[in-house]
Amino acid sequence: MCADADVERAAQAAVWGAFLNCGQVCASVERVYVHKDIAEQFIARVVKLTKKLRVGDATGGADVDVGSLVHERQVQIIERQVNDAVEKGARVLAGGRRPDKLAGPFYEPTVLTGVDHTMVAMHEETFGPLLPIKVVEDDEEAIRLANDSIFGLDAYVFSTDSAHADRVARRIEAGTVMINDVIASYMAPETPWGGVKQSGIGRVHGGALGLKEFCQVRHVMGERVRLPLKRELWWYPYHQAQVPLFKGIFKLLFGRGRKK
Repeated sequence: MCADADVERAAQAAVWGAFLNCGQVCASVERVYVHKDIAEQFIARVVKLTKKLRVGDATGGADVDVGSLVHERQVQIIERQVNDAVEKGARVLAGGRRPDKLAGPFYEPTVLTGVDHTMVAMHEETFGPLLPIKVVEDDEEAIRLANDSIFGLDAYVFSTDSAHADRVARRIEAGTVMINDVIASYMAPETPWGGVKQSGIGRVHGGALGLKEFCQVRHVMGERVRLPLKRELWWYPYHQAQVPLFKGIFKLLFGRGRKK
């Protein structure tokens, strides 16, 4: 979140992007870097929005914003990450526990601040309703920390200055970088979509790169040089008389300073 971001839009996007489908989206907002000039206002708004989210089981017809995780072990992963962060100095500003009245793999949407990259939550994928927020001094720090990851699927830049946002976006190591929006990149089928680093290889969706994912590449090669000889020089049979010729060719191609 750049210093010139629309704080309200950025906060709403961060909350939805982090907790959609209980955070179980490959392109979820996994961590936030917010400029110090807007950090207090942004964090306060994120916490307020997060505390309003209704957690529960929607199968009974209830109005629910955030449902359950797919498995109990995923809850344990979140608990491990939250506990690790708190032990290292992070603060829980919202959530941070299992709901009291819900049975099953539920976990409250959780906001952490005071985080750093020594914490597991900042360098492992959570795949759950966890939103760590780190305050940064400037764009340079945000870009450096954003790129300090083995993953690189989606990233998001918020700024009211399109040129500023574009400059930042082009320096982030991710398959897709969205400006002033989150998640929706997957809903643009005309564009190639995929990650870098350990977020996979190749692209899906449209465009030339996406179409090539469904193709087998074939290389057809013809003869490169036709000499006025009955056979190529390097074809059988070999004769000692050819050795000086080949040495001369290699010296011509690779230079006089080479012995081989």
